[in-house]
Amino acid sequence: MHYNNLKYKKEDIFSCSETKLFKKNQIIYKEKEEIKNVFIILDGMVESSSTEIPKNSFILPKGSSLGFIDIILGRPFSRNMTAKSIVSLAIIKRIEIENILSLNAFSAALIKSLVIDIDNKYPRNWSW
Repeated sequence: MHYNNLKYKKEDIFSCSETKLFKKNQIIYKEKEEIKNVFIILDGMVESSSTEIPKNSFILPKGSSLGFIDIILGRPFSRNMTAKSIVSLAIIKRIEIENILSLNAFSAALIKSLVIDIDNKYPRNWSW
């Protein structure tokens, strides 16, 4: 099914989203927290880190998503996210992502399969 035929379009997703501003060094979320929202970095930089592997941290730039892999896999957040500058995030509710995926079971299965492959190839690196 082509995206244009879906009930939810890009405009619909972002029209139901909010934005939130985070100060430098403010925690966005911690690993193992329950996922209620997925975030997209609109401006600024976010550090992704792990409590289990402290040296495994990296910076996510504008345009990166936070929590998408985890929500697709049905698990809590797998990384800590901290604003490394003033950060503006779009907030998309979990239910909106779930609604989109429920519209086409085949597409949802393909997306989940790809996410599993990515997660297996790069363990402990995701939540973006």
